[in-house]
Amino acid sequence: MNHKSLLWLFFILVCLVNGTTWGAQRIGLENSLPFWSSSIRFLISGSLISVVLLLLKKWELPPKGYMLALFYGVFYFSVPFGAVYWGTQYVSSGLVSVLMSMLAVMLLVFNKIFGGIPATKMQIFGVLFSLIGIIIIFWQKLQFDYSPLSILSMLLILTSGLGSALITIKVRNHLSYIPIFNFNAVAMIIGGIGLGIASLILENGNRSFQGPSLYALIYLSTVGSVIGLALYMTLLKHWHVSRASAHLFISPAIALYLGSLFLGETLNIYTYVGTGLILCGVMLINISPKVITVILKYFKTNFYKKRPNT
Repeated sequence: MNHKSLLWLFFILVCLVNGTTWGAQRIGLENSLPFWSSSIRFLISGSLISVVLLLLKKWELPPKGYMLALFYGVFYFSVPFGAVYWGTQYVSSGLVSVLMSMLAVMLLVFNKIFGGIPATKMQIFGVLFSLIGIIIIFWQKLQFDYSPLSILSMLLILTSGLGSALITIKVRNHLSYIPIFNFNAVAMIIGGIGLGIASLILENGNRSFQGPSLYALIYLSTVGSVIGLALYMTLLKHWHVSRASAHLFISPAIALYLGSLFLGETLNIYTYVGTGLILCGVMLINISPKVITVILKYFKTNFYKKRPNT
């Protein structure tokens, strides 16, 4: 398998992994504390990677990598996950999904500001198409009561998304020399510690895991965090940020279809129309400008021929 095909396989796997983690998170949170559950998840993931790398004598991370991992752990793990878990108490899950998908738009903006490779017009249109698709899918769940806590929750989620997008762009510029697994291990441990502190301050209740919550924790810690994040950062290293982040639109849709397949949840016309727009958007994000030129030339040649003189 060549390099290009391998990256596409990684992208498909990221979409599937993140799509399944939505359901796993929902199952895992039914019998456990949100902050505590996410804290243990990232601590297990980071520790597991660290132990394996140390046993294989593959531990290496430049000094600058530790500083970047500190900021990444705080602004990609602790703050966003904490904001989402806290915010879902006061805003609908559909609204949270739409707000989180705004991360792809924020990535484009920061990529432009910090001198990254500019997005093409087709990629920008693709992101907007996909965003509209997400809004349509969750249209019936976009409930908002304009209470102070709801407004605060929205602002907190959006602000955490801004921080996540900013640190992602900054880290992306250093992925050429930073070992991905080593970096993720440190960042996840730091993120887990931050969420654990928040849990001890803000949460009360049972901190043990059993039954479905335990199985969900194991899946999220291994497949969701270790594999999913490593694949995503590999895509960030080799692809334009708009293409690498397109999974942010596909994964929520996959979660809905999996819920219908395994949990008997009902799909509706909004789901199908939104999915269609997302797929169109992702195609626009990924299609080559050369392909677009060929298509336009074909239509111009075959459908806009000059009429013969009479």
